[in-house]
Amino acid sequence: MSGLIVNYNFYMGDIGISFSLIFLPLAFTGLFHWISTGKYKMLTLGISLICLSHVLNVIFVIVTMIIFTLINIQKLSKAK
Repeated sequence: MSGLIVNYNFYMGDIGISFSLIFLPLAFTGLFHWISTGKYKMLTLGISLICLSHVLNVIFVIVTMIIFTLINIQKLSKAK
C-alpha cells in the first residue's frame, strides 16, 4: 500500500478493515476448497482471521459465502 493510504487508514481508524481485506482471498479459497474436496481448514483459518481483524466484515463474508454455497450445493453433495 502507498504511504498516503497507510496514513489515511491510521488517521481514520480503518486499519482493521484494511487488515481484514488481506484475508479475504484465503477465506474464499477455503470455501472453494471445501466445496471441491470437503476439507475446511483454510476456510476456518480465513474466517477466523477476518473475525479477529474486523467483525463487521465477517457478516458480509458469511452472507456472501452462504449465497455461493447455495449456488454450488450440488457440487458439495457430490464431494461427500
